[in-house]
Amino acid sequence: MKPIQLAQKLALLPAKRWKQLSFLVGFDGFADTLYSVVKRRSSPTRYTCIHSIGEFARALARTSGQGTNFELVTKQKKIGGNGPILAEALCEMGAPPLLIGTLGLPKIEPLFTPLTKRCKKVISYAPSAVTDALEFEDGKIMLGKHENILQSNLKKALGGIREKALLAAFNEADIVAATNWTMLFGMTEFWKYLFEHIAPRIAARKRTFFVDFADPAKRSRKDLQEALEILRLGRKYYQIILGMNLHEAEQISALCNTGKRHKNDLLSFTAQLASSAGVDGVVLHTTKEAYAMVNGKTHLVRGPYTATPKITTGGGDNFNAGFLLGLGLNLSLDEALMLATATSGYYVRHAKSPNRKELIRFLKLSF
Repeated sequence: MKPIQLAQKLALLPAKRWKQLSFLVGFDGFADTLYSVVKRRSSPTRYTCIHSIGEFARALARTSGQGTNFELVTKQKKIGGNGPILAEALCEMGAPPLLIGTLGLPKIEPLFTPLTKRCKKVISYAPSAVTDALEFEDGKIMLGKHENILQSNLKKALGGIREKALLAAFNEADIVAATNWTMLFGMTEFWKYLFEHIAPRIAARKRTFFVDFADPAKRSRKDLQEALEILRLGRKYYQIILGMNLHEAEQISALCNTGKRHKNDLLSFTAQLASSAGVDGVVLHTTKEAYAMVNGKTHLVRGPYTATPKITTGGGDNFNAGFLLGLGLNLSLDEALMLATATSGYYVRHAKSPNRKELIRFLKLSF
């Protein structure tokens, strides 16, 4: 299918249909500040920036043994965390989810207050963490301050929500997006609690459990292996799909002994990864392309790449939002993947998630 055909198909689906979709998104929450790194300043108002991570790395290396300083220019302060950004994107596209996260305690923090008005419901179980992100044209360096979420016990905190309410939330959700496993050390334990005590008591129907590990390199192989084992238990109740970038895919591949990938055949690599991980599907995205294997079906989409993005932080979360929206709308795998690349493509160009009309227009004009 061509992008313009997908745009026409989406335009025929009433906005009411989008709003009726049932998503549950969690379980993190960050207060993000995005920065450019100054390369050279010629006046109080004029400066040039370091453009790439490689250029920044070389600048750092030149100062080894001496020390130096870098000037940061604030680009934006915004909600952060994979869950809130994904939820915000779904809200903007007209498919508001139920959001559970670390958004403030005892009260939801002002930064996240707008989400309480846009999501179907917002539940917070801990204070937010903080991230300072250095943004470059080819990627970002995330500097996190995680004290608030490192101490959070998801099983205890979420189990503390009235069980009736927790059951109702998961019973209603056709698609659950569980993000940022890496930084939430209680996530695996919560998944086990969910699959053993909540999922068996909800209505049996087709459901999806989508997982974004979020750079598991800082966690041990044992931790990641245990998480995958617990996710396999969830296949009794959910279609389990993993979403990841290439860096994350290579980490999981090494754990699962997928084998050496051919650099020009990421589609086969994606299929092998899903099989070796023992899940129903894998969605893999790079800056230029996206690959998926779900329930034996594979597809590749070449996305609307730009060499000069306005923002990169949150691009993957917007990709996930577009893909999950496609699943919710019962689009085919190739259509869902194309919708994902369009959502992220719009986001990195405009530094905001697209609404329904903007997304349809982007599909018509930008591929």
